[in-house]
Amino acid sequence: MAWPLSCTLSLLTLIILQSTPSPVAAQNSGNISVGQSLTAKINGTSWLSPSKHFAFGFHRLPNRGDLFLLAIWYANIPDTIVWHANDGNPVPRGSSVKITANEGLVLTDPQGTNLWNTSSELIGDGGWVSYGFMNDTGNFALKRSSNSIPVWQSFDHPTDTLLPGQSLEVDGSINSRLSETNYTTGRFQYHLTEDGIMALNTRDLSTGYLYSAYYISDPGNPGQTQRYVYNESGYMYILRKDGSVHNMLPDGYTPSQDQYQRLILSSDGILIWYSASKASISDGWFRFQVLPENMCIGSSPANLGVGICGSNNLCILGDNKRPMCERAQGYSLIDPNVQYGGCKPDFKLQNCEDYADRSMNGEYSLVQLQNTDFVNNDYERVDSRSEADCKDSCLKDCFCAAASFSLYGSNSGGWKKAPLFNGKKDSSVNYNFFWIKVRSVNMSNDPLNPFVTVTPNGKMTTPIKVLFGSSVSVNLLLLVAIGFGLYFIYHKKKLKKSNEGQRKTLREYSHVHYFSYQELNEATYGFKEELGRGAFGVVYKGMVSGGGPSIYVAVKKLDRISSDTDKEFKTEVNVIGQTHHKNLVQLVGFCKEGDQRLLVYEYMSNGSLADYLFGDMRPSWVDRVQIAQGTATGLLYLHEECSTQIIHCDIKPQNILLDEYHNARISDFGLAKLLVLNQTHTNTAIRGTKGYVAPEWFRNKPVTVKVDVYSFGVLLLEIICCRKSVCMELVEEEAAVLTDWAFDCYLSNKLDVLVNDDMEALKDMIRLKRFVMVALWCIQEDPSLRPTMRTVTQMLDGLAESTTDDIDQQIKEELCGTKGVLGYQELNEATYGFKEELGRGAFGVVYKGMIRGGGPSICVAVKKLDRVSSDTAKEFKTEVNVIGQTHHKNLVQLVGFCKEGDQRLLVYEYMSNAIRGTKGYVAPEWFRNKPVTVKVDVFGVLLLEIICCQKSVCMELVEEEAVILTDWAFDCYLSNKQDLLVNDDMEALKDIIRLKRFVMVALWCIQEDPSLRPTM
Repeated sequence: MAWPLSCTLSLLTLIILQSTPSPVAAQNSGNISVGQSLTAKINGTSWLSPSKHFAFGFHRLPNRGDLFLLAIWYANIPDTIVWHANDGNPVPRGSSVKITANEGLVLTDPQGTNLWNTSSELIGDGGWVSYGFMNDTGNFALKRSSNSIPVWQSFDHPTDTLLPGQSLEVDGSINSRLSETNYTTGRFQYHLTEDGIMALNTRDLSTGYLYSAYYISDPGNPGQTQRYVYNESGYMYILRKDGSVHNMLPDGYTPSQDQYQRLILSSDGILIWYSASKASISDGWFRFQVLPENMCIGSSPANLGVGICGSNNLCILGDNKRPMCERAQGYSLIDPNVQYGGCKPDFKLQNCEDYADRSMNGEYSLVQLQNTDFVNNDYERVDSRSEADCKDSCLKDCFCAAASFSLYGSNSGGWKKAPLFNGKKDSSVNYNFFWIKVRSVNMSNDPLNPFVTVTPNGKMTTPIKVLFGSSVSVNLLLLVAIGFGLYFIYHKKKLKKSNEGQRKTLREYSHVHYFSYQELNEATYGFKEELGRGAFGVVYKGMVSGGGPSIYVAVKKLDRISSDTDKEFKTEVNVIGQTHHKNLVQLVGFCKEGDQRLLVYEYMSNGSLADYLFGDMRPSWVDRVQIAQGTATGLLYLHEECSTQIIHCDIKPQNILLDEYHNARISDFGLAKLLVLNQTHTNTAIRGTKGYVAPEWFRNKPVTVKVDVYSFGVLLLEIICCRKSVCMELVEEEAAVLTDWAFDCYLSNKLDVLVNDDMEALKDMIRLKRFVMVALWCIQEDPSLRPTMRTVTQMLDGLAESTTDDIDQQIKEELCGTKGVLGYQELNEATYGFKEELGRGAFGVVYKGMIRGGGPSICVAVKKLDRVSSDTAKEFKTEVNVIGQTHHKNLVQLVGFCKEGDQRLLVYEYMSNAIRGTKGYVAPEWFRNKPVTVKVDVFGVLLLEIICCQKSVCMELVEEEAVILTDWAFDCYLSNKQDLLVNDDMEALKDIIRLKRFVMVALWCIQEDPSLRPTM
């Protein structure tokens, strides 16, 4: 009987479907053919092992936004990662991994840049990779054929975990991750030595140097060790060449095939064996062994590095047998987010100058700690007759940071030097006494009299004890005498006595001196020689005696005393008095007498950076590099290395002074904002100088240290170019605003134009490019996109990559919009052969075009750069990164770019609406291709003109700072100089409340962000 045609076709179809492996079938078998790939995305797919025990793919990191880790994990326990690629560095959404024939696994970012591959690790005699295989053991392998050994496998390149079926050869190791959420290599290593010992060591992160082991297994058999084996049955042992084994599992433990097992070196240096029931995954992991039992006490060889918890930090064993870190009294974490990162003192470090006298006067004291020691930190062993003798000798020695004393044996003890390493606190530490030295004064109470004596444990001082220990009659007489004394002081000599008390206290405990007004009047010869003028006063040159030879000083005399000015004065004394750094101007002293407020600084013989940069002679490139690096280092100190974090708020060349060696010294802390250590931002009124003020000041957003980073970016460009940030007298209009000009020059690779053919700088082209790139990164509109000053200093010193690695992740999503990388032919067709010209700029011609962005066609403006040298792919990509991240006020949305041969093209959104309005009155959104609303009319320029009777731009004015009315109004409002703004219009000044309100409304109306402007 003949088969119906439909049945025949159905059978053929079934045969074809069964003979053609589908992606699901290939995935279920564990095999992945060459050419297959995975993409990092939310709810993305992965390559599973045949029994679906393990998965290979992109694992989304929790609390890290759109960052993914290329990894292997338990398919049923996805939060447990057992292996990761790319040195633990995450990649952005849109990245992909692909199996290729010649390189094996290839990891690329969204732009196609190769981030990591296995090509250099392939073994064998050549040939091609045929397929990949995700094994049920958790091992991902690349193979040439089904019966060949792998040419690469993840088991040969372990990270922080060992799985059954895995082994380590001699000198093989696993390394901890940096933290629970940071998978880059951490501080601890577990490895097999040539002597057959498994050892746990701390390692130096920068060099990889291994310190002495804090745990070792039983003695091995030197020369006889073959490998460390964790077999598929779950047994773990050291295999020797004679076939014998040394068991490494806990006594009495028998592994089971019904359980998942793994060994991990945790981020805090603990080796942990885990097991979990395959049938009851929800029960989680069971921890059946931890080594060492007590990491904090461990062994005590001489070479332990800084210890488990870092310097000045104590290691304590937690309830879960994992180490915890406890700060010593008087110390706080360097980084509040890293408990193993070490601690810094909360007090000013001891100075050996006149130390003995100061220590005997009670400036330092010893605080007793129980069951505590800092191992191998002694610099002196001492024989003491008693506890008091040991304490007294340590207090008298300026290098002694801590001391120990034991009644056992010979009554001996040790002095510890700072910083204190390998701290531990445990009941096994049996010193009778251990003390740590702290300062007995509190430097944070009263800004103008900050040195108030503090006694440990809240105990009363001796005079108070005497007072209350005397008879009642004596006490009454004392109280009456004190009352009359206070009355007399208050009514007769209040100011003088207060000043003398401050002077005595400050001279006794600090380098900051109190001066009388008469002393400073004489020191400056009646305030005769003026050095300069600031926002709040005039600076004069003077000479004072510091108890030795006379020294030159700069005396800042504050004028217009008001509550604001007095606040600035207290801030500056409080801040500078606590800072000590080679790149900060040292405060010598101050005067607060009646209405007089004066600050006395070191005298800087080479004046300000503004005078040096903008003078007739251009400074050498070497000097400018040194000044930039010094300024960055000073800011890093203020932001991260002070006991109280400081935001300077007014970084500009006028506030950078130069000493006799042209070292940069940051000055003028009058606007400084202090943050306590657990704060990250503050809210305050607008501060700073126009041209250097970060955008967040105007947007009612939290102010962080990133406002200083922005100002430093502008300053760095001025240092590079030896010109002011705004220079209206230049012939080239496009060069008037330095930040815009630098952006254009960098984009078109015209750094010679930027530095005005400075041959010294051009011969150092690599550093010049890096400096410009750093500056552009610093002036990002979004504070979160700016680097920290630590990163800036590292980049300026050439110790870190500039912006490429940090910004690459965001190119397609935040920069390239709908299209990304475009071909030259595609753009040639889109513009009909570059036919319709829209305009010409300094660096190329702009053409109108039409491209398809995955949906309807859109109009674009294609900028074709001319005279562009042949850059590498990395360099051009960096340029594109800078454009996309800068959010420049005169740029519209970047759609994509083209780099093909010598061709460099940038594709922007086409502005369909012509800009309407008159120059000087046009709202910013006209330039940004944003929706135009009624807020374009709410633009306060007209109101300012009405208030001031002045045009919005008036080039003929003598005062350069008053040329642009909006900037001038901002400056006048900031410094409370409304009289200057209205040119002493008495009628307006008599109505000062209304005047202030009108100016404030005008400034509110000219916010760059339309949503921040008021309605009419």
